[in-house]
Formats: sequence, structure tokens, C-alpha cells
Amino acid sequence: MGDAASGAKAGQKTPDGFYNAERMVKRVTTKGRERLIMETWTGAFPQLLATYEHKERFYHIWNCATRRDAEKALAAWIDDIPQGQKEV
Repeated sequence: MGDAASGAKAGQKTPDGFYNAERMVKRVTTKGRERLIMETWTGAFPQLLATYEHKERFYHIWNCATRRDAEKALAAWIDDIPQGQKEV
């Protein structure tokens, strides 16, 4: 992990033109029609559902209180990538 990425904080404000990792991985609101479409696709494609659920678990890393805890959570998340997805 690069120094800049490891120094990121949840809720940080960055100047225009700079990256904010939290903003880049922000969840899409899943209400109404969007939710129906998502449930239709994930119901038809179990691998897509597994990938979506794994992506959602990534957000728990942001809630870690320390860098060490976040690094351990990231390592566990990487180890738990669904079968067949690491190769993509």
C-alpha cells in the first residue's frame, strides 16, 4: 500500500482535482427500481451476487480505528475473495 493511500482518513476533504478514496468506492444507493434491477441480476448470476457481497464487506475496512487493524482487515478481505475472482 502506498504512503498516500495508507494515510487516507474516512470523511477526509480533498481539494478539487485530487483523489479521495472514500468517494471513489462510495456505494450506489439501492432504492426502488435500482434495487429491483440489482436483485434481478444477482438472482440470475450467483457469481455476480458473491462479488457484490464481497465488495460490500470491503466497506468495513473504513471503520477500523487504527492503520494496523485496517491492514489486517484488508488482508483478511483479500484472502476471502470469492473463488475464481482473483484471476480476473
